[in-house]
Amino acid sequence: MYSVQCLNENSILISFADEFNEKLPLLIRAAQLHMQSVLGDALLDFIPAYTTLLIVIDINELALRQAMFTIEQSLQNFDQLVSTKNANTVRIPVYYSIDTGPDLARISQVKQITCDEVIYLHSQAVYQVYAVGFVPGFAYLGIVNSKIVTPRLPSPRKKVP
Repeated sequence: MYSVQCLNENSILISFADEFNEKLPLLIRAAQLHMQSVLGDALLDFIPAYTTLLIVIDINELALRQAMFTIEQSLQNFDQLVSTKNANTVRIPVYYSIDTGPDLARISQVKQITCDEVIYLHSQAVYQVYAVGFVPGFAYLGIVNSKIVTPRLPSPRKKVP
């Protein structure tokens, strides 16, 4: 079910699916926690993505071949260990203002709804983090309410307030 491959002298990639689906983030998070307990001090880092989990091994603690074997063995019963009921909900305070959030007015105009409606629709959703990205702590969030989905700008802003 899962594909495990060696990427380099100390990295192993677990692939969970060929295409993204909404259950994968919780599965990958569960695998991340599971690998922490299975690999212990041999685990240097892990990088979760949409369909994969990259594991970086301290080869002074555990040989790569042994790490591959350990990971493959631990994934054999992994499905029985996964629980999607234990996902954490984190409440993040958000500040909305046209002065500091230039997209607020643009979305309001494009979608022909008030700024207050945009704020309401955006703030009432519970978003799932699908991946953590290019900046530490920058989360790629789940599906946005279709009433406020808006195309990207033709080119990125050169300056953000």
